[in-house]
Amino acid sequence: MDSMYIENKQMISAIKHNKVKMDSTQYCEDSKTSSVFDALLLLDDQTVYEVLIASLHSRFKLDHEPSALLNAYFWPKYSAKDIPVNNHYFVEPDIVLEFESLTIIIEAKIGENGGQSKHQWINEFVTYIRENHPNASPVIMLALGGNWDLDSTETLHSREFLPDIPNRTCIVYPVSWFSLFLEVCKLQTQTRQEGRIKKYIIDAFKIFNIKNLAWLGTIPLCDSAKISKALDILQIPSDIIYTSDGGEQFKNIKIDSNLISKLI
Repeated sequence: MDSMYIENKQMISAIKHNKVKMDSTQYCEDSKTSSVFDALLLLDDQTVYEVLIASLHSRFKLDHEPSALLNAYFWPKYSAKDIPVNNHYFVEPDIVLEFESLTIIIEAKIGENGGQSKHQWINEFVTYIRENHPNASPVIMLALGGNWDLDSTETLHSREFLPDIPNRTCIVYPVSWFSLFLEVCKLQTQTRQEGRIKKYIIDAFKIFNIKNLAWLGTIPLCDSAKISKALDILQIPSDIIYTSDGGEQFKNIKIDSNLISKLI
């Protein structure tokens, strides 16, 4: 078995069983990103791609087919020459995944509400293009967490920001940590090893409190239209049965009750 899996699994298990304590300073976006994606990248290339794309809102359609994952970089540093950044030296996206057919830049935030920045997206996109052209495949970006709006995208054009680099386009897709978690939960595993990896990924999410599942029917509901919209945003089949008295029943749906309360 992959030695990285064994090493990381020991740490995740130690935290899960209270053998190792994480203080509040360690619950940051970098440790969350590392824990979840170190685990996620143990899956085969096609499954990694499919989980990431499936976590987007269902209205977003991508034409790219799953392909081999050639490189996975955590916090790569790109020159900040001619780019206004605080440290004056480099630009650092959280993750860059280079598939044969598509490059996915991931900018992650610790929580779900707020923190993403268009300025940061632009810097990461244009510096990646500047350092990787002409070898760069088509590029998209996932704004993971920190989004006030999960329902719309942003399109960036490289020459609008750095005129001397190739003219490339990047669409930024918002995605929630919780929708990524749901896609992992939906995975159908074929072997015991795949099952262990899936459980390991879920444990990594749980360390960062992405686990508060409750039957939707137990959550006080005041507005069925808002609940339906929330389910749509989170890409969960609503399976709603409306009763003659105007009430509704939600069957076989699990949802993060804290997140629902924010959405409605």
